[in-house]
Order: sequence, then C-alpha cells, then structure tokens
Amino acid sequence: MMTTVVKEGTGVRAGIYGYTVAGKTGTGQQVAEDTGTYGENSGFVASFCGIVNPSESDLMVYVGLNDTYQLASQSAAVVFSQFAKRRSYTP
Repeated sequence: MMTTVVKEGTGVRAGIYGYTVAGKTGTGQQVAEDTGTYGENSGFVASFCGIVNPSESDLMVYVGLNDTYQLASQSAAVVFSQFAKRRSYTP
C-alpha cells in the first residue's frame, strides 16, 4: 500500500529508479510567529518516511524539515531520494 504513495501519489519524487520505495509524506502548516495565525508568512513542517526495497531492507529513513515553504512532496521526498541513492543502494 505504501508503495503506491511513491509510484503515483504525493511521494513520486522519493522514487529511485530500479528500486521499490515505500513511504509516506506529511505536511503541516505552522503558525506565523509575527501574527500567531496561519497565513502568507507561515511555513510548513514537511516530512517523508520511507524504506527502499521494503521486503528486504534494514534501513528506514525519516526526513523532517521545519519551517519550509514547500510541501513534503516538493521537499522532504526529494531529500529522501537523494540520501537513499547515496546510501549504498545505487552505484
């Protein structure tokens, strides 16, 4: 089920060519410090938690970004993919 998030959902940018990736994105809007409300000046907490080759893997990676102005699909999923590619999964 979690592979669908990466194949065709909000986690597409977490995908790694040639590998199965399972994961989940998360985005939460933060309250702006200057106004104490949600609005133009409030950022997001963006996260992606994923596993490469879930049926055989012993590595899970969680990426959490605080006060970003991008959704998780545009930020945390990309960081996950870049990290996992360098973590011995691809030459």
